Amino acid sequence: MGTYFSEHFHMQSESLIKPLMQTISHQHSKVRVAVIQTTGAVIQYGNGKSVDDVLSHLAQRLFDDAPQVRLAVTVVVGDWLLELRDRYSYFHKLIPLVLSCTTDEIPDIKQTALNYWQKIGLQWEKENEEDLKDKMDFSATCPPLYPPEVQRPGLGCRELIFRNLSKILPAVSHDITDWVANTRIKAAQLLVVLLLHAEDHATQHMELLLSTLYRSCLDEEEKVVLN
Repeated sequence: MGTYFSEHFHMQSESLIKPLMQTISHQHSKVRVAVIQTTGAVIQYGNGKSVDDVLSHLAQRLFDDAPQVRLAVTVVVGDWLLELRDRYSYFHKLIPLVLSCTTDEIPDIKQTALNYWQKIGLQWEKENEEDLKDKMDFSATCPPLYPPEVQRPGLGCRELIFRNLSKILPAVSHDITDWVANTRIKAAQLLVVLLLHAEDHATQHMELLLSTLYRSCLDEEEKVVLN
């Protein structure tokens, strides 16, 4: 019965996405939270390919005035990165969302995102243990000049960023010149997190990074420049 229901729901789940996305910006925050949670379940137990149809809507909710809405996004995306059947295909699209939540101004959201990210890194590390054998012995030592006030991310988290950075950076570079100040600030904050993970692997992307940083330093918004 469970298998039958799962297969049947898988075929029908796509039809639920459009009405959900039409309601995700509802004026009442409790409705927005419910829509985000429902979207998480529909994609988790239905067709994972619908991730592409909801990504931009979820990203927009990261700017929501209601903390409970941003927290709902954090939990849904975190669960997908841990449990979605096709999650490896969507890592480069979902990781920026959960990492953006790690810089949220609300401590509970920030900590929830950090907890998820740590679990995601550890799970990926375990699933790819054979590939990482050579790196595990050399990964314990922090690189020189590493910020003393920052806790270094685990090997799995760093590897996930290293392997997906080329797909993530162009979008961040684009957002950092967006006409909306909050988008530029969010992109600048995300760039800092990405570089702390990438470490010396960032040199492979130096041309794009430098042009992005130059533009950021000329921004009229002080928070972008500071980041």
